Amino acid sequence: HKAAQVYFTVAFNEDMLTTAQPTVSFTHCLLCNTYTIPSGTWTSSKTWQGTYAFTSNTGDGTYTVKIADAKDKAGNAMSTQSMTEAFVPDTTPPPRPGLDPVTTPTNNANQILKGAKEAGSAIIINSLQRVAADANAAWSVSYPLSEGTNTLSVTARDAAGNESAPTPVTIALDTTPPTFTVTYKNPSSSATQSLTGTKEHNCVVKLNGAQIVDALDSSSTWTYTVNLTSGITNHFVFTAMDAIGNTTTRTADILYDNAPPAALGPGALTADGSGKGTEATLSWLAYPETTDVGYYGLYKSSSIFTDVTGMTPDGTVNQGTKPYNATGLKPGT
Repeated sequence: HKAAQVYFTVAFNEDMLTTAQPTVSFTHCLLCNTYTIPSGTWTSSKTWQGTYAFTSNTGDGTYTVKIADAKDKAGNAMSTQSMTEAFVPDTTPPPRPGLDPVTTPTNNANQILKGAKEAGSAIIINSLQRVAADANAAWSVSYPLSEGTNTLSVTARDAAGNESAPTPVTIALDTTPPTFTVTYKNPSSSATQSLTGTKEHNCVVKLNGAQIVDALDSSSTWTYTVNLTSGITNHFVFTAMDAIGNTTTRTADILYDNAPPAALGPGALTADGSGKGTEATLSWLAYPETTDVGYYGLYKSSSIFTDVTGMTPDGTVNQGTKPYNATGLKPGT
């Protein structure tokens, strides 16, 4: 029994004189103190109840109970009765449980907690029993963590219900992937391109499995120049990993196109000069447009030309738009 208020019930085999109180006393060794229940109550003519508040000063051990002084209805006193090994109080809490070093911070939502304990005791974590009482002197449990800071109090509880002093521990659970972005241009007309982005401080960044940023880099941005292979879509896989192993993956697909679009073939460009003599509508509907065409540039000059280097376009139209109205033309040129 745990140190607490203990109830004693004495049952007699005949009706008793309820104005006379029995003497109920107990001790746990020959030379030990004897304790007497100070008062009690007759709940019926055959049943008496009393209580005694045990403390750690009362003493643990196996107690013998003696009952005397009760009288029957005729006033005859009972003979003293003894009951050996009547009860065994236990007022001593078990030692606080041991706890092996924990991993914190961690991204494992179920961490194995383990340590030493008193044999026969159960393990209580934050007021909930997590390990049942057994004969082992060691304990282990997979404990479910919540995201953020987990403050735990680990105690041992013996069979009598005495609970040890707590063993405290704090574990931080972090399962949040690190911040990581990639900025790039697609398609690219250059054989190299500097990719940039943001990242979490001190995270490791890998490109296609090879490290390009180490954990000593405390900045929140990154940049890296990649080489591109012409004529294909270059595929890049970036992985950012924080100190406890959470990862974020981003991909970049860049087409390296260093070939100019096909020139307009003979007869592909037509001009309609009807209307004002200073305007003409140019059209190239027969031109087989490809997906790498970004826009069309239209140039004009008062003389025949075949090279537009250094010239400023008269105007531009987007991909998919094939007529253009040229204005400001000079008659006769």
